[in-house]
Amino acid sequence: MKLVPVPGANGQPVLWVNPEHIASVSRLDYDTGNGVQLRADLKIEGIPLQRINLGDFASTADADVAWSAFLGELSA
Repeated sequence: MKLVPVPGANGQPVLWVNPEHIASVSRLDYDTGNGVQLRADLKIEGIPLQRINLGDFASTADADVAWSAFLGELSA
């Protein structure tokens, strides 16, 4: 079994998951007027939906980079 960390906004793991048990991952962007808050809804088999805070970014392009890194962590 392989566990991968799911990082929070501060970069520290808030949850460790087995990627084989991830049912879905959805990206949520919130425009703050000063940037973008990036969140993810993570559905893992057997537990309720988890909303993960991936941080605040100056632009959507910056959030795109963080999103790609997050997906890379889950699929590594």
